[in-house]
Amino acid sequence: MTDHFAFILPFFMAVFGIIFLTAGTWSAARATWWGVGYLSAAVAFLMPVLTFLPVPLAAMIANLLFLTAFFAYGEALADRLGGPRLRRVRLLVVLLALPFLGHAVLIAADLRQEIIAGDLACGLLLLASVASVVRRAVLPVDRVLVAVAAMVVAETLLRLVLFVAMTSASAGLSTESYLSSSYAFYVQMGASMLAFLLALSVLATIVHDTVLGHRTAAEQDPLTGLLNRRGFDLGCGRATRSRALGAVVLGDIDRFKRVNDHFGHAAGDDVIRRFADLLRDTIPVGALAARFGGEEFVVFLPGLAAAEAGVLAERLREAFAAQAWIFHDDGVPITASFGVSALAASDHSVHDAIQRADARLYDAKCGGRNRVVVEGQSVGAANPSLRVVSIN
Repeated sequence: MTDHFAFILPFFMAVFGIIFLTAGTWSAARATWWGVGYLSAAVAFLMPVLTFLPVPLAAMIANLLFLTAFFAYGEALADRLGGPRLRRVRLLVVLLALPFLGHAVLIAADLRQEIIAGDLACGLLLLASVASVVRRAVLPVDRVLVAVAAMVVAETLLRLVLFVAMTSASAGLSTESYLSSSYAFYVQMGASMLAFLLALSVLATIVHDTVLGHRTAAEQDPLTGLLNRRGFDLGCGRATRSRALGAVVLGDIDRFKRVNDHFGHAAGDDVIRRFADLLRDTIPVGALAARFGGEEFVVFLPGLAAAEAGVLAERLREAFAAQAWIFHDDGVPITASFGVSALAASDHSVHDAIQRADARLYDAKCGGRNRVVVEGQSVGAANPSLRVVSIN
């Protein structure tokens, strides 16, 4: 193993470590633990060429840094995939490894024992984390990440088995002979390739999260977490292309300007968020809900008829009217009005149905507010707040 090659692995691992730490500060990606792990491993790989340090001290520092690196990789996987961290188990592995490493380095000066204890502990640290998250890897980038991490575990443990088989406890193994051996060279080569593959996998998750974050910001209303107009159009586009039937509900908070003027915009934001929360709790799975701006909300309900959508809107109207507000105690409830329309076979897009729902919403406002108006069905509900208007 040449001195020039000895610097390559710690150099590129340090570069990736800095990239991951930077990504952890400016993006939504959970990359900080990857940065800690890569920087720790970079310094650990650099220790054998730092000849100004006493050999036992350099060896202990390197082993502690490798343990730190593999512990950090486990934290990173748990952060990424939400699996159990198993910190007690992994800390126990570290605590059990330290006495063996200390004895091998400081007392017995036995490099073979040191390598066996260090590699076994590192392999077990990452193995525990991989096993705890493997079933949580659903996205393709996560599956690749877990697969590469599993390759690191397999390479570490297989290399350990080969090392034990190739060496003898009685023969003795010096640091100089080990560092100049072909085995040490292949250790560096294998570590370099797998570290590079793992780094690329981590970078893929960072890019994925960053793109997803930008996409979410572009398609999501920041105040409510519902879709915005762009996100709603994209979601509905797939349904209308497949000619899926459904209904549209258009909701508008009554006299919302009065809330802002009398109680302030913070109160107005609270009202909008509460309405959005009720909307999320009311609509079925598969429905699309969006805030189109201000106090106006739109819901697309695939597969539902206008009458069914009207029942859902009435439930939402009652729930919203029954809300209590800490800033509002004059006895006048804050209400909302709704217009409901079904998609027609002749509609060019969902916006045709939205226009008809908007006309029904106008009828609800003119009819006294705090009511639901549904188009195109015969009157069948006794509730006076639910009006049905024919489109004929």
